[in-house]
Amino acid sequence: METNLLFAASAEEPFMQSVDDYFNKLWESEQADYTNDFSEYEEGQTWKYWLYRIQERTGLSAF
Repeated sequence: METNLLFAASAEEPFMQSVDDYFNKLWESEQADYTNDFSEYEEGQTWKYWLYRIQERTGLSAF
């Protein structure tokens, strides 16, 4: 599931600064590893690529 939220406030607000700091902490993997390298999950199987394309084109996907 995905959720999109919009916070409307000045960038100088403490809340907005804390959100920005948190995002950058996760994005840059500061203090810990929050993400893995793409190469750890790369599959490189052509049939999966085309299956994905067909599912997207037909709308028969669950992602």
